[in-house]
Amino acid sequence: MIERTFLPWTKPLLPQAALRIVEAYDAEDRISAGDATIVVPGARAGRRLLELLLDEAENRGRFLVPPRIVTAGLLPELLYVADPPLAGEALCRQAWRSALQASSEASLRHVFPHPPEDGDLPGLHALAGIVERLHREIGASGLSFEDVAHRMASGDGLFDDSARWLALAEIGVIYSETLERLGRQDREAARRHVLARGNMRSRGPLWLVGIAELPLIVAKLLSAGDDPVQVLVHAPLERADQFDSLGCVRPEIWRDVEIPIDDEVLSVADRPSDQADAVVRILGSLEDERAAD
Repeated sequence: MIERTFLPWTKPLLPQAALRIVEAYDAEDRISAGDATIVVPGARAGRRLLELLLDEAENRGRFLVPPRIVTAGLLPELLYVADPPLAGEALCRQAWRSALQASSEASLRHVFPHPPEDGDLPGLHALAGIVERLHREIGASGLSFEDVAHRMASGDGLFDDSARWLALAEIGVIYSETLERLGRQDREAARRHVLARGNMRSRGPLWLVGIAELPLIVAKLLSAGDDPVQVLVHAPLERADQFDSLGCVRPEIWRDVEIPIDDEVLSVADRPSDQADAVVRILGSLEDERAAD
């Protein structure tokens, strides 16, 4: 259900992508792309792609039924229905703080050698932020604190730090129970549960446009779904083996790829302000060759 298309990088990506999308949904008097979801690297790319789709439809004398255009960060939650609903960021941070407060001193000392004193709410809030960020980082790989602890204990790491991760797992249980009492659930846990159960939500055709990197859990969710996925890779076809099935770069291959950049096109600057000045000079040298943006 996943098909890759390579678009040469001798031309800008978005105009080529807009043409492909319009051709795929061109039907008599309209471009009927309303069922499609287009995933782009950033919000500005999404706005520009919509402009190009409108231009292409107008050039063909067609009415555009626009697709849903989202960034990669918003994609996963379109692939399943969260039941119960997901907790927001503020509620998650509060739940982590409550979990830390309810944890035993022994658990806290496994994680933080010098936990905050009783009544030190700013310190507790700062620690909750650290634990939350760590939770999201490993969640991007589809792992929980308990999963990491088991891998550590089995010799997967440079050393056995499983006791600390088990302490984090205990804190995580209190965190999950706190959200459950409030009728909410954690986003990272919801993604893992959906992947384990396989109850994906059908969202119609998906297009990945120039997505060079995806968290492992998102790649697994995409591969587990039944919706067709069109992947537009901004690279020549002869480099197909340097990208995975979802168009993301394969670091182990690119590590040894020579990128030919001539010395004469390099500008060396010192401080950030010098770098900004160099950019302005280069842009100014283009004169009328390029539009201002």
